[in-house]
Amino acid sequence: MKASAKRTVMMIDSTKFGVCSSLTSFQLKEVDAVITDDAAPADIVEQIVNAGVEVHTVPSK
Repeated sequence: MKASAKRTVMMIDSTKFGVCSSLTSFQLKEVDAVITDDAAPADIVEQIVNAGVEVHTVPSK
């Protein structure tokens, strides 16, 4: 799927940041944008932005 996509957008809720997993879907350099909720850790969001990835936040509950 990713090979035919024009953009790669990941939706990640704030509870997934900082969690270790044995599965990696994409490297950050392969992602164009991240959509997350406003409870995402600010330092991690800053790292994503500094990597050149768009970050869009939506209100959490």
